[in-house]
Amino acid sequence: MTAIGNALSAMQASMMRLNASASNIANIRSTGVMPGEGAGGDTSANPPASSSVSAYQPIYTVQSESAGGGTVATYAPTKPATLPSYDPSSSHANEAGMVAMPNVSFVSELTEQQMARLSFEANVKVIETAHKATGSLLESWA
Repeated sequence: MTAIGNALSAMQASMMRLNASASNIANIRSTGVMPGEGAGGDTSANPPASSSVSAYQPIYTVQSESAGGGTVATYAPTKPATLPSYDPSSSHANEAGMVAMPNVSFVSELTEQQMARLSFEANVKVIETAHKATGSLLESWA
């Protein structure tokens, strides 16, 4: 794979990283019932549909080397998906007032977005440099 192809695949991975982080931040406050419970602490096998709302499942981007060069990015679920949080006023709260909050750190997500931006910018520079080098090479043959 060429330098431009490598840079393009890395830019695509950066965009996926940014999309995952943006989705996590957008859903940071979406609560749900505690895993294994319905609202109000209902642990029956068939809780009412309205009480079985799950909290948002955060995701992250996994980047790996491609066989032909470049990089491949995929999404993976964050584990654990949720953390317990006290919010007795929530319709999703169990008898103890606990709800499931997505396992998302705002600071970590901002760091992730900065890394995606810097990676994207660096790969733009790679493409610009490869373009200049190709142009210089063609000019020397002319």
